[in-house]
Amino acid sequence: MFDEDFSFIIEQKYPYPIAVAFRRLETDEYMEKGAKRLKGVLEVAERTLHLLAHVVLIGLFEDSRKAANGELPKGLTADFEKKFGALSFGSLIQYLREGIRTYKEHPEKCFVPELYPFYFDASGKPTEAAQAFDALVAVRNKLAHPTQQYTAKELADFCGEAEGELTKILEGLGFLTKYELLNVNQIEVIKKRSKEASFKHRFSKIVGVSENFKAREDSFPVFMDSHAMVLKKKETFDYLDLSPLVIYSAEGEKQVPDVFLYLGQKGAGYIYSACNNGGAFDSRQSSLQNDLQEEMKALLQAFASKGN
Repeated sequence: MFDEDFSFIIEQKYPYPIAVAFRRLETDEYMEKGAKRLKGVLEVAERTLHLLAHVVLIGLFEDSRKAANGELPKGLTADFEKKFGALSFGSLIQYLREGIRTYKEHPEKCFVPELYPFYFDASGKPTEAAQAFDALVAVRNKLAHPTQQYTAKELADFCGEAEGELTKILEGLGFLTKYELLNVNQIEVIKKRSKEASFKHRFSKIVGVSENFKAREDSFPVFMDSHAMVLKKKETFDYLDLSPLVIYSAEGEKQVPDVFLYLGQKGAGYIYSACNNGGAFDSRQSSLQNDLQEEMKALLQAFASKGN
């Protein structure tokens, strides 16, 4: 089991996609060290990786729109469209690693500048947290492609090893509490004579384990993207629109509101995994299809044209 204070911070202050996966791991159903708990540990790691990789990719996409002549490394852009069409644990690690590496000379230019020292040390080598992702991939591959029948003791040992690696990752991500995952529900223009306009935003705060997301209102001198899932810095107005890779919708298979993370392409549409109870999401069955297609096309074009 994880330290109680450590668990509390994750379950209350980390982004919902990570927090809700972690809480599931803390239930009675997953208590016994064995195959089920091990699978749960790997699911938390993959969910965390999934969200971080999407944040980095969207950040690079936004940067590319501002710098027409910018280039991205081949480690990120090579066969991008093919790999991006069916994401895997391995490809997500590659996108996270190479995306963060892009900011080596100027980490402060990354929307989440703490990601560079999270992944690379001062000499440019992967940190313990970065190596933990690779270690968990190795464990996952052992289970997915077993060369033997593992005993209960071996599975318990794998579980203990995996928990240790996951702890390194989640502890290293403490800086996520400086950010908020928000869904922009509504924007209202407030304009009085002889005064500048202000924009009242109504948000759902997609943080912690509760699916009853807390709502709030804030006014800003400029407006955010409407009906978008954004990552916002708590102390400033700066935000990153995570669409089309992270979306909030009630049009998943289960028809309940949930956060969905992009997984890959299926025919003319895109498929997403639910963070909790939303079920599978297929953009072809959604009112968001046209918007998602347009945004995804722009993202793919940006990465295809930026490789050196």
